[in-house]
Amino acid sequence: MATGSAPKTVRKGKPTPIWMKILLGTLGLFALGLTATVVVWMFGSVYGTEICAESLERRSYFFLEIPLIRLQVRGIEYSPITNDLAGHLATSKLVSVPAANKKTWHSITSGRGVLGLRTGDPEILVRYLEAKDANSELAWLAWTKDNPKLAAPIWKGVTDLALAGEYTTIPDVLELTQSATDVDKTTAAVGKVVSSVIKKAAPKPGKSAEPKADEKKQPAESAKITEEDKPTKK
Repeated sequence: MATGSAPKTVRKGKPTPIWMKILLGTLGLFALGLTATVVVWMFGSVYGTEICAESLERRSYFFLEIPLIRLQVRGIEYSPITNDLAGHLATSKLVSVPAANKKTWHSITSGRGVLGLRTGDPEILVRYLEAKDANSELAWLAWTKDNPKLAAPIWKGVTDLALAGEYTTIPDVLELTQSATDVDKTTAAVGKVVSSVIKKAAPKPGKSAEPKADEKKQPAESAKITEEDKPTKK
């Protein structure tokens, strides 16, 4: 006599409670949001420093954007970078301080996420603004205070070159202080340096502004500040 097989029974587990589903969904969204935040901060943070060509004041900036599509998701935040020399030049009216919306800003450093910083030619000027003497004081601030009349044409030349983007020529103007004693002669010497490079930067139509190979300056060499580059006390 054939015997029939026992019927199979299917055991059904207890259904997942609704609160558990909500909890798991919330944790999943939190993990996704946390991952997105980390990615944005690591690869979408944009930061750097700038210098105003007219007043020589500096500031840092920071904002966030979504990587790849570069959609900004956080407004730009600016923070001033204090420098006693720049402050003295402004209060002494040795440089002009335009209205906020009229200032010309040039990038000193710029970075994006973890990719590192890129440095521009304005860093050459910054090194002079931050140069210190044997007493750990700002060397060019001391010289400016000691030589207010000579300082006027010197800093005028510096800002003129900065406005033109000719930062690699600024050391040539500052080096004039090594032998400067007469205001008129210094003014003429500064004007000669400034006009020579600005004319090359803005040629007449149909003419190339590209300098000859032996006239080009290497920013790395111009950026070096030695003891000879610091102002000579009069």
